[in-house]
Amino acid sequence: MKLRSLILSLCLLAVPLFAPAQGLNNCAQVTRGVCQQASSTSTSATGLKLPSNGGLTPMFTYNWTLSPTGVTTTIKGCTTSGITPDICDTLDSYSGATATNRTAGTFSVGAPKGPYNYFLVTSTWTGTTVFSVYMRVSP
Repeated sequence: MKLRSLILSLCLLAVPLFAPAQGLNNCAQVTRGVCQQASSTSTSATGLKLPSNGGLTPMFTYNWTLSPTGVTTTIKGCTTSGITPDICDTLDSYSGATATNRTAGTFSVGAPKGPYNYFLVTSTWTGTTVFSVYMRVSP
């Protein structure tokens, strides 16, 4: 089971590399079309900042290696307004360490309220793990 989670995590990180006409870290430059982004961390409570193209249909895929406990993952949509700090709306809070897809239709708090400059995904846990997130935003 641990090997399966590790393989899934590596596959999720590789998906954007093979997407046609899209690459990793392309969201800030894309104004039309789909933007994709992947990131990971082995430190609990680290906010992963994923640029957005302002699209209103985000999809996030989560995965954890090993077996962390007490896992909670949140998604915030943030706008850069020139005022510090940025303005962020909490969109979702997910509890559990099972690989999952989160979409605007399954967000626990609410769908995006407007276009965002970036999404902030934060996962907290106890134990040892690598948290990976893959994001895809359609216009």
